[in-house]
Amino acid sequence: AATARVGLTQALALSWRNSVAWVFQGNPKIFDIDDYVTRYPELIYWRTPRHQSQITVGDRAIVWRSGPDAGAIAIGVVVEAPTPGTAVKHPEALGTDLWRTEEPDPDEPRTGIHLQEIRLTSSEGFLPRSVVKADTALTATSLISMPNGTVFPLDVAQTNAIERLWGLTSSQSLPALSSASEGQRKLMSHYRRERSNSLRL
Repeated sequence: AATARVGLTQALALSWRNSVAWVFQGNPKIFDIDDYVTRYPELIYWRTPRHQSQITVGDRAIVWRSGPDAGAIAIGVVVEAPTPGTAVKHPEALGTDLWRTEEPDPDEPRTGIHLQEIRLTSSEGFLPRSVVKADTALTATSLISMPNGTVFPLDVAQTNAIERLWGLTSSQSLPALSSASEGQRKLMSHYRRERSNSLRL
């Protein structure tokens, strides 16, 4: 566990070095996304069938839930470039038991994402698709116009727009983000999830 934390810290030092974002979409009918990000609030892996050579450590990552409650449910940063699922650094965080259908090829590349904030419900402030679609910088993205897929690229302007809609301030988007403020945001997210009645067993 200590080694994993050190690895995350080193990768986070590269955060926001790149100014692009990737939206990682999942279908809750196929994979229990909500349970996954709740169970592994620090590190998750996402299937990456496309754009493998373009995704790098430090890129912004948006976790997107499709379906009736479509929208962004978590935001974070890439800490492990696309790697075959059988060779990732922390296989215990793959969540293989959460597939509602047959699990895809275990060798398919996965991207490691450090989650910084999770918002699963409206009361927690999740970012609905309707709001993203209404934004002039985002309405023409493939995420909105051609939403069938797993990974969607955002350019600099689109990244800035989705960060703004999420509620990040400019200081939170800069490399000067400290480990103390990072910890603060993680604690807030954890606290809010614990208080969510929809997540209580």
